[in-house]
Amino acid sequence: MGAEKITTKEYNGVNWEIYYLKSGNFNLNYNIDPVTPQFQSGYFCFASGKNGDYVIGIKSGLLIQNNSVDSELFKDYVEPFLNNITLKDPENNLKEYQIINSTKESYNYLKNFVKNNGWEEIKDYNVY
Repeated sequence: MGAEKITTKEYNGVNWEIYYLKSGNFNLNYNIDPVTPQFQSGYFCFASGKNGDYVIGIKSGLLIQNNSVDSELFKDYVEPFLNNITLKDPENNLKEYQIINSTKESYNYLKNFVKNNGWEEIKDYNVY
């Protein structure tokens, strides 16, 4: 992916592997305006918990950053976030319909429709 491992560090009792992904690698798309997409660099943080693995990606087109833990983005945003996050047990995680802010009934209807008819049947519908 073009990511460079910076460090492994413990935050809030969790060991995090911290990677830096340079601009242009793996298409981290940051839209400054709707017409001109810009590819920005960012940090990826990986951790293994008791019951699962976790990944966090943080990027910004506005803050100074580089492949170290001394950048503005890392010191002011990534590090405080990692120091304050509580990893949720994946056995009690959000359901798929909750992630997309849907009701269980609507999600199941769509899921069954796609299962029975395929994605091609809904590709031309408008999404609101």
